[in-house]
Amino acid sequence: MQVPANAHHLAHRLAVEMAAEVLEAPPADVVAAHVLSPEEYAHVLVDLGVRAPYVAQRVYVHHLASSDALVEWMKGTTLTRFREPRGAEGWEHFVARYREAVREQVGTGPYTLYFSRILMVGRRDVEWR
Repeated sequence: MQVPANAHHLAHRLAVEMAAEVLEAPPADVVAAHVLSPEEYAHVLVDLGVRAPYVAQRVYVHHLASSDALVEWMKGTTLTRFREPRGAEGWEHFVARYREAVREQVGTGPYTLYFSRILMVGRRDVEWR
């Protein structure tokens, strides 16, 4: 299985900061709230009886055409949790402000996104009945 591990990324941090400014109770970032470290996943798998678990963090490199492409990527991932609380008009305003914040931080040119995921594989012998 695999889980995202990029709540620390600038694009995620900007979203959290902006949401705190415009929402009284912003929805939590499920990645930051629930994803464990690779070491913690290894412990969980061992505790579950997995023999020789393999746990690794991998960084996928995505070359995006611009910082606006990063915003589009984020609209399909971490930003989705802000759509409903903001409503249609508020959502569009939120995305526009987010786009400006991203541009201020990284410019408007090509952007390389380093996207981290934690990958896990293991086997547990189970007696089937």
